[in-house]
Amino acid sequence: MPRETIGAHDEQFVVRIGWQADREVQIGIEQPEGRSLFWTLLANRAEHIGAEVRRIVAEANEPGTQPLGDTKIGEQVLNMLDTSASSYAGVWSTLGRHECNQVIRVLRRARDQAYGRDE
Repeated sequence: MPRETIGAHDEQFVVRIGWQADREVQIGIEQPEGRSLFWTLLANRAEHIGAEVRRIVAEANEPGTQPLGDTKIGEQVLNMLDTSASSYAGVWSTLGRHECNQVIRVLRRARDQAYGRDE
């Protein structure tokens, strides 16, 4: 299946369009660095996730040991989600011919209103 990527790999998300001749067109949004959507969408909440995990498993910490910080615990939970759900790297939709034409029309209108018409 041919696939094109729109957007730079240093951005948080890229748009990908894939198709098969005489079959289907798919459009998706993915995280370009190989992380899952869990990590991408929740990384800025690692401290809050860590605090919740700490509350739940506080009894498991042995006395006298150096406890992990909330951010580190949150990152470990995100890494666990990232590993177990690595197939969730993006969100995709299959488009029929009508939907493809509709996307093209909307993108042209948005481009023209945002940047001016192309000659």
